[in-house]
Amino acid sequence: MVKPAAGSGAHQVFEITLSDDKGVDRIGMVRILVNGSREGARACYIYYVRPGIPYPPPNTFLLVDDTGLQSTPLKIGTGGSVRNGQCRLDGVGSSASASSKAVTIRLNLTFDPGFYGEKQIFVAYDDRQGRQTEFESRGSWWVP
Repeated sequence: MVKPAAGSGAHQVFEITLSDDKGVDRIGMVRILVNGSREGARACYIYYVRPGIPYPPPNTFLLVDDTGLQSTPLKIGTGGSVRNGQCRLDGVGSSASASSKAVTIRLNLTFDPGFYGEKQIFVAYDDRQGRQTEFESRGSWWVP
């Protein structure tokens, strides 16, 4: 689930809630992709690396660069921000937590004006054995 599931604006704090029928301990990395397609290049593409995953650093957000090949880390609970050509992820206002039933991620995002247009919010995850789920569209956002 993504809140808000639809809307528009250059800035938004999104809340993503993800669960697994077999338990959230199976979830290793959550992938959130904001783009007009399921492509990671030239997108606002963020990984959340959960605690217990040895690499990349655990309890970290990773913002994928414009090429879709590399990423810049942002340790959760710290200030600062990371950016690419499409968006900026601010540490203040961003967080991640887990209960026995769900992983909840808050992303404080500001979109670049050049990222104009309708975007889908895709969500997927990698389990702790490295198996990936497919991206599913969970919302839409219009970047002015």
